[in-house]
Amino acid sequence: KELPLILLEPIKGQEVKNFNYLTKMGVGIYTREIKEIPEIVTHLFRHPNKLNLMRSKARELSRPNSAGEIARLLLDLAKERSTKED
Repeated sequence: KELPLILLEPIKGQEVKNFNYLTKMGVGIYTREIKEIPEIVTHLFRHPNKLNLMRSKARELSRPNSAGEIARLLLDLAKERSTKED
């Protein structure tokens, strides 16, 4: 839906990398408090240029078929491995 993300404190590990990437790329907005979310949403609606820019960046980063791509890659690797074992 090409919507900006409002991000809370990330879970340690890979989520920290995802969090940093999304905020760096301008797709996510960080907040420490859930109670700040309505204010952030209101701000985005009052500043449509910022909202549209974030939507555009979300569209650029979008990989809607990523799960299928990963599954295909894994199947190809499994086939390659089984061919080598034969």
